[in-house]
Amino acid sequence: MNPVRGETTLEVNGKKYTLLLTMGALAEIEAALGVTTMGEMSLKMMRMGSMDLLRVVCILIKYGMKEEVPWDEALTWPPNIPAYTDSVKRAFIRGGFMQDPDAPAEETPKGPKAKRQ
Repeated sequence: MNPVRGETTLEVNGKKYTLLLTMGALAEIEAALGVTTMGEMSLKMMRMGSMDLLRVVCILIKYGMKEEVPWDEALTWPPNIPAYTDSVKRAFIRGGFMQDPDAPAEETPKGPKAKRQ
């Protein structure tokens, strides 16, 4: 795994998978979720069902490992929704698509130089 490249991992049934968000992955995720804009994708991802979540995980694995997880195999994975959701979140944060909500907030500049001109 290379976090500088934006990769993250997920372990399922003892196997480690590498997930990676790329433009190709974003395009496939848009198609899989039936959306056409980033805004629609953000809204859809906040309300995803388990089937859509599994599709997104499989797409990110495809781009991270350069191989596809057979769909019938993915359907047998345990229902560890928190782990899948967390891995997708990490992939989107590391891919630069969203900010890390757990990162420390940037300090607001103070003083005369902070005034807008």
